[in-house]
Amino acid sequence: MTGVQTCALPICFPVTIAFGYDNIDKLSDSAVVVEARDIANRFFAQSLDALSSIRSFYSSTDFQISTTDYGSSLLDQTVDLINYTFSYSKNYSLFSNNSSTTSETTITEVNYAENGVIEVVEKTRIKGKGNSYSAARANAIAKLESNISSAYARNNDVFNRYLVTNYSKFAQFLPKYNSSDALQANPISISKDLSEFGPEVGYEIRFTTSPVYASATRIHSYSVSLNRTPEGIYDAQINGSIKYYTNKNKSFYSNISDIKSIIDNDTTLGKDLVTPYYAKLAGSGTYNGIKINSSLSHAKFGVETTYTKSYSNSPTYLPSGSLVRQVIVTENITLPVNRYSTVNIPGSYSLRSNTSAPALNLGKEIIYQTRQLAEGSKNISLDIKIDRNVLYSGSSSGVNTNVDSVFAKIHYLLTSGMINKNTNGYLVTGSTPLLLATFSKIYNEGFSFKSGDLIYFLDNLTLSINNSYSIKASFSYRFFAKKETL
Repeated sequence: MTGVQTCALPICFPVTIAFGYDNIDKLSDSAVVVEARDIANRFFAQSLDALSSIRSFYSSTDFQISTTDYGSSLLDQTVDLINYTFSYSKNYSLFSNNSSTTSETTITEVNYAENGVIEVVEKTRIKGKGNSYSAARANAIAKLESNISSAYARNNDVFNRYLVTNYSKFAQFLPKYNSSDALQANPISISKDLSEFGPEVGYEIRFTTSPVYASATRIHSYSVSLNRTPEGIYDAQINGSIKYYTNKNKSFYSNISDIKSIIDNDTTLGKDLVTPYYAKLAGSGTYNGIKINSSLSHAKFGVETTYTKSYSNSPTYLPSGSLVRQVIVTENITLPVNRYSTVNIPGSYSLRSNTSAPALNLGKEIIYQTRQLAEGSKNISLDIKIDRNVLYSGSSSGVNTNVDSVFAKIHYLLTSGMINKNTNGYLVTGSTPLLLATFSKIYNEGFSFKSGDLIYFLDNLTLSINNSYSIKASFSYRFFAKKETL
């Protein structure tokens, strides 16, 4: 944290550096102190030491610590070797005239957070001057408003001096900071002290590098999660929050088009956000998941709208724009088995010539294998999800009250779109039509069947639709295997 304070008669410039140190290398205390002092001097070198226009106003080189320290002295230092926290202060003094209408004290802080976000905070107290209380107070308030309007330029100059122009000098101390980050022009907060106890007022204004505050009209934050299933499918979710700078319960309806643009943005506010994590988890590549669900909520009395967008790269999902959005295929096979038959063989009864006891041959049942196998079956079912926006598309997106038009699309999907070869039906056309290619899969499933071994026929085909916008297509083949060839 860096603070720069200015005041008048005399004008003084105390610069304070405070930070914590993670001694993961287990250096000796003396080595840690040397390195901490080096960090402080690097910041000092970019503060008032770098302003050559004021060097002639403050003290001589008697207290010079290094050749870049132009006469200013290290006045105070605090070292805590238990918690490894350090604080260093440096003071610059010079005499100058005050403004004819105000005098002021300003502290500028540069705060680095653990998540890599930088905040620059300007805190100012202004005392007005004038021939009356009201005139002095008016001068103070006018200066306050003027300072706030020009605050970004001053704070951005501080930010650039430390973290852009001279970033290389501090890179090792700011491991999570992205050197391409910029200070957002929109302040994240403005506080004013306009108390009536004297001609003195104050303000605090804060700026940040967080992209959450990149817009001048809203605060937009989000989190990204990515999950890999045991089947190798990558499911992603983006959870976001949108807050507009507006009064309560006015932000939703007046900004609904902007909210929709965020929900509909599947590139820069969608898959592009997932790609860096996907590349780490999958090893390389770009995430090309399809949005499978989105939702939003907004409290009646409030300014926050929350939303969720879910993506998946499962091959069961189809891109938006077509009537069918998802197809789940389930299949099973029952192989032919040997058939067995039974036969009863009658017994016999006869008298032996040399005994009164008859000879008996009892009848018995014999089970034997026939030449024919039982029927096999191949069952396939398709669960198909319909895109309601396409289904109801009419004069406006997602809206169509023409019942005939809606059911005409469903009828087309169930007939021409599924089983009509002349219209490229999904089940019967293409390089590998699902309905007609069923048995080519059987031959490749390791069951020792060869072309010509099977005699098969379509036994059942059912198409249905329910009120959840799902179509189900179920069909079953029966087949025989020629015993002689097995």
